[in-house]
Amino acid sequence: FFETVKASTIVMNSVQNTFNTVVLPLLQGNVNELTQSRDTLGTLVAALEGRVASGLENALATMLGGLERVLADQKKTDFKFEDENINERVTDPTKVCVSAARTLQQNYEIVAVGLDGKNIETFLEEYGTKVLGVLLAHFKRFKVSKGLGGLKIIRDLSEYKEAIKIFRLSTVTQAFSVLSEIGKIYIVQPENLAAVRDEGPLATLD
Repeated sequence: FFETVKASTIVMNSVQNTFNTVVLPLLQGNVNELTQSRDTLGTLVAALEGRVASGLENALATMLGGLERVLADQKKTDFKFEDENINERVTDPTKVCVSAARTLQQNYEIVAVGLDGKNIETFLEEYGTKVLGVLLAHFKRFKVSKGLGGLKIIRDLSEYKEAIKIFRLSTVTQAFSVLSEIGKIYIVQPENLAAVRDEGPLATLD
């Protein structure tokens, strides 16, 4: 789809350029034909933009659905360890996290094929915001054990923060900083938990 968007943009830019440089000078002095030609071109551009916008909405939904399917494979025991002496590498992200981060990168590469400039910024900002919402809802579903469980989920949270940097959007990167605050919940002393939860970025979350 994004390759089609790129091709459509090139064609439409060419049509508009031809109209302005070739057709427009020929119609100067003929008000009726000039007005009709401008209206026709405007209708074509609006129709194309409408189809592109609809396609982008569908693409966004498809990408988010794909991410949710990847996250659905997360095990309930990924962040809950009964034995703190278990041989578990907490320095590595979970397998699902690795797959999800790879999905984010692949989706970015797909988007970058067909969008650029302000268009890609707008799309990625909306996509990034919705991805954050998906991740927040995802982690709410899991119980996390103290110790290794907390360290493991912090590792995943850090991986997502790193993965989203490929978007190169300060607004998205800043929004994802809330993941660091969530990570603090699992490592602070109980007497400091209320402060972490009720003050700062977490206070704005549902």
